[in-house]
Amino acid sequence: MKVKFGLSHVNFFVLTETTDPVTGAITMTYGAKIPAPGAVNLTLNVNDSDVTPFYADDRVYYMPAKKASGLTGELELALIPDALKTAAMNYIEDEDGVMVEVAESKNVYVGFTFEIDGDDKARKLVYYKAQLGQPNVSAATTEDTKTPTTETLPITVLPTNKEFTFGTGADAVSTTVVSGYSTEDTDATVYADWHDEPHLPAEP
Repeated sequence: MKVKFGLSHVNFFVLTETTDPVTGAITMTYGAKIPAPGAVNLTLNVNDSDVTPFYADDRVYYMPAKKASGLTGELELALIPDALKTAAMNYIEDEDGVMVEVAESKNVYVGFTFEIDGDDKARKLVYYKAQLGQPNVSAATTEDTKTPTTETLPITVLPTNKEFTFGTGADAVSTTVVSGYSTEDTDATVYADWHDEPHLPAEP
């Protein structure tokens, strides 16, 4: 997927996943919104897991279900916010107000939301769990015509650890999730509050 036209309202939220020591149930919670204005384009490529058929009786006897294993790509921004760097990219602001990238990394995951313009109504999207890489650094001298420089943020999107249940009875399916987006049927309140916090799938 490459989103370029009408990309706006990019927001990040630090994800906390908690596992109940007794039941093993996983809870997902998100921190405060970290806006990332100045979005230029977003590119995400699907990483589908390979499936290997099982052969017997001179034919394909069983074919495992294909499972999405996430996405990789990059987000181009006018400027990566310092708040995002300190929250999820292993930067620390020192006592002199200098942003310092630390060598010892820690696994911080984020959810993020954004929207793209539609004909009648903007489509809003959410990715539930992602890890941010370090941007490439480039600079250029000032010329007669000023061209704004941008920063490109590597993103790896992963399936959630938590499983969600869809449907009821014999049709019920429990699975991890990767992303979601609004439709014409999306609840009006959910649509209006989309960028306040990643909307987790509603379960029966």
